[in-house]
Amino acid sequence: MVVFAGIITEVGSTKYEGSGAVLILDPDTDENCPLIGILTKTGLTPFRARGVEEALGMISSIQFEYAIIELRLPDGSGLDFIGHLALCQPCCKILVSSDYCDVRRAVIAVKRGAFDVLPKSVSKGMLVGLMLGLPVQQFTDNDWFQTPKAVKGEHIAKAYRAANHHVGRAARWLQMDRGSLQRYLKQNGLLNRSALTRVTETA
Repeated sequence: MVVFAGIITEVGSTKYEGSGAVLILDPDTDENCPLIGILTKTGLTPFRARGVEEALGMISSIQFEYAIIELRLPDGSGLDFIGHLALCQPCCKILVSSDYCDVRRAVIAVKRGAFDVLPKSVSKGMLVGLMLGLPVQQFTDNDWFQTPKAVKGEHIAKAYRAANHHVGRAARWLQMDRGSLQRYLKQNGLLNRSALTRVTETA
C-alpha cells in the first residue's frame, strides 16, 4: 500500500514506472503539507512513507526518480536507508531534508548516495527547485524563496529551541563556538533570559 498525494493506492507485483515518482520518507509529513502541494503542481508524483519499513515496501514496487529523506526516523536510520536506496535504485536522486544533521552526518549521507543535504528550514519551493536542478532565477522571484541569511537564522533558532534554550548544547549540535552562538542569539533577540542567567552563573 502506498500513499499518493494523500490517496491510498494498492501496488501489487506490477512495478510502477511513472515518470517523476518522488519518495518522501519523513514521519512529520502529511497530505496537507506544502511540499506535497508543490511537488504535485510541478507535475511530480509524491509517495509518503513515515518509516523505514514502509519505505522499503515502496521501493520494492516503485521506481523512484527522486527521494527526500529525513534522517531521524521512528524505526531505523535514514543514513542506512540512503545507502540501501542508492544500491537498489542507483538512478534515484536522493536529497536529505533534516534538522538532525551535523557536518559528520552530512558527509556520511553524501558518501552513501545523497546528492545534497539541506536543513528543513529551507523553503519547500527552493528544496524542489534544487532537487530538479533548476536555475536559481527560476524559483527565487516568488514567495517560496528565502535568503541564505534567513535559512541560517531559522536553522539556528530551531536548534536552540530543540536544545531547550541551552546555549552549550545547541552550539555542539550546530558545531559552532559557544561564544559566537551566544553573541548571535543576543544580537537577534533570541537569547532566553534564563539561558543568559545560566551562562553568567557558569562563567
